[in-house]
Amino acid sequence: MTEPRLVPIPTTHVDGLWPLLLPDLSKICERGGFDQDQTKARAKGGYVQLHMVWDDAEKAVLAVGVTELKVLDNGERQCWFLGCAGRERVRWQHLMSDMEAWARDHQNCARLVLLSPKGWGRIFPDFKMTHVVLEKTLEAKP
Repeated sequence: MTEPRLVPIPTTHVDGLWPLLLPDLSKICERGGFDQDQTKARAKGGYVQLHMVWDDAEKAVLAVGVTELKVLDNGERQCWFLGCAGRERVRWQHLMSDMEAWARDHQNCARLVLLSPKGWGRIFPDFKMTHVVLEKTLEAKP
């Protein structure tokens, strides 16, 4: 069995790879409240970056992730990991170090921010919980 690898998807390959990415990407969009067509357009325009975990032996996508570059007022560049979905996580979770290297070396980011389920803190102990997201669904006005 070969090791899966992290592959950032170039903007020019989004259309061609879309059918392979869509099963996992639709889960990310549903959980995050993102529109699939808008996510595709944003990826093609370079506003978000799509990543896939590719297994050469299976010729299959094991996971898909979405990141977005943010530049703070102080000039700090951050890579925000907006969502991830896939299968066989234990086979590819070690690739987070490749994601860190991509953000640091190719995007000149000083920080990688994960928007993730709370349980990911146990999976990635190098990350520190700095905030908690509290959500409340607001009822529409009658």
